[in-house]
Amino acid sequence: MRIAFNSPAWPLRAYPNGIVSYIDYLRPALAALGIDSVVAAGIVADGFASVDVADVRVHRERSVLERVSDRLRRDHRGIGKICAGRSIAHAVESLSRVRGPVDLVEIEESFGMCHHVEEFGRWPVVVRLHGPWFLNGPALGVPRDGAFDLRVRQEGEALAVARQVSSPSLDVLDRTRDYYGLSLEHAAVIPNPCPSVSPERRWRADGADPHRVLFVGRFDAHKGGDLMLDAFAEVLASQPETRLWFAGPDNGVPDPAGGMLDVTAYLERALPEEALRSRVEILGLCESRQIEKMRLEAAVTVVASRYENFPMTVLEAVAHGSPLVATDVGGIGEIVRHEQTGCLVAGGSAAALAEGILRLLADPALAQRLAEEAGRDAEARFSSEAVARATSDFYQRVLASTRP
Repeated sequence: MRIAFNSPAWPLRAYPNGIVSYIDYLRPALAALGIDSVVAAGIVADGFASVDVADVRVHRERSVLERVSDRLRRDHRGIGKICAGRSIAHAVESLSRVRGPVDLVEIEESFGMCHHVEEFGRWPVVVRLHGPWFLNGPALGVPRDGAFDLRVRQEGEALAVARQVSSPSLDVLDRTRDYYGLSLEHAAVIPNPCPSVSPERRWRADGADPHRVLFVGRFDAHKGGDLMLDAFAEVLASQPETRLWFAGPDNGVPDPAGGMLDVTAYLERALPEEALRSRVEILGLCESRQIEKMRLEAAVTVVASRYENFPMTVLEAVAHGSPLVATDVGGIGEIVRHEQTGCLVAGGSAAALAEGILRLLADPALAQRLAEEAGRDAEARFSSEAVARATSDFYQRVLASTRP
């Protein structure tokens, strides 16, 4: 069996993205089961080359016949997703010529492109619910305008005719069913895999800075970067010696007065005193190895998202046995067991985040207990091997249903 994954970018070291991580962690475990895989990536880093990876951008040029066909379509607002789906199909076809026939394509739900990959390709396509826009759009604070409605509608229409669907979390699957009124009766819940971290490489209290807090995520409303800074201001009021690593790109958050606030402007509002702002290190986008090192050195790792599906930042934290404070939103509660493998707090509340952070900082024994159990639990439930077995079974069912 050979699977083609559609990924927004490649490789992981250049693009530390949740979907890229999911595919990167899963492919070797699938290979161990005899399942080959290739990647059609929206962007491939300069200088990277592999016979297993195709850059979708190379296949964007349309033929004269394709241009004419597109003009004859009724829904001209959907031409973008049609062209994107065709480009992905052409990229998969190029991989088929080099690596051998592809049996199945897996793609996320974004913009409903999945429908057109199957239209232009010759393989069954399964949809992976990584982040439906009816959920992620509001979490990002995007306006519910015509563009929002169009994208949500396109994704729903594609899901309604999808050959099969999988979801990392039961939460996002149930919300998708309810929102669109779809049964998706044969959909499978298969968790995202976590990285393999041996016990000796996991977090220990005696190797961490007792005053260091780590946040890994974008500065935007979705990931709750603003909530993290507000919570840290409250932490400093009780423990002024605490320091924060803020690792992630700056996408800005909506300013109540209009426009957007970048992370520097927001930090100045949250912590007006220069002496307190100096306790925060804004690191920007960091490489995976740097983040791994920080997970081991921070006393507490924080996830402040307003909504999540089955986030890699949580999986990576528990796999490393990092003491974790996370908002109880979306599928996070399907990963973190409150008071057993981490501390779950109310979503959207800086005060709740601060309380959780202060609790773990003040109780290293509790942090160590949660960390040890988190590492064991992640290995048992979310190892690449366990997820690959479930994924293989799912693919076999899909292929069996497509045979005459």
